[in-house]
Amino acid sequence: MYIGNNPSALRSQQELSQALLSLMQQYTFQEVTITMICQEAQLSRQTFYQMFTSKEDAIRFLIRASYEQFENELRQYGKLTVAQLAEYTFLFFDRNRDFVTLLLHNHLHFLLLEEFQSVLPHVVTMSLNSSEAIQDQAVLSFLSGGLCSMILYQIEHQTQAQAHQSAIAFSRLFGENAITLQTGGNI
Repeated sequence: MYIGNNPSALRSQQELSQALLSLMQQYTFQEVTITMICQEAQLSRQTFYQMFTSKEDAIRFLIRASYEQFENELRQYGKLTVAQLAEYTFLFFDRNRDFVTLLLHNHLHFLLLEEFQSVLPHVVTMSLNSSEAIQDQAVLSFLSGGLCSMILYQIEHQTQAQAHQSAIAFSRLFGENAITLQTGGNI
């Protein structure tokens, strides 16, 4: 996948990934071809392969953009408990429910989990008080995997649990205030 800051390339990535997303409203991910994506985006196959190595890369691009937004929004909050972090995470995914549902229906939810497991540990590590920092990557992976799995389950089974209730259930795994996060504002 192209990683850089060329405005034209970034625009092409956005157009190609949005074209894929649009086509997935009508076709399954497996049915969508690179040619269809390029025709929808009005870009060449050469441009597609300069931007992405596969259709999965185009989906990863969309997920990463979404997680960048998550990370930027999370930085606005101050000291967070696990329950507060979980609640914000549930709310974020709920706002993106249509996208997540589309990925679930196309058996691409593993991409959400992979990307979430890479971003959440970074956010948590960056935002923890130094005295409470989680250094164990396995624990961070468990935290992100557990949150993501609960969210995927709720969306897949169309559970309309309140974010606050889900966050409390998740945080019970860690005790009342077992982990406190520091990010900047108040939640």
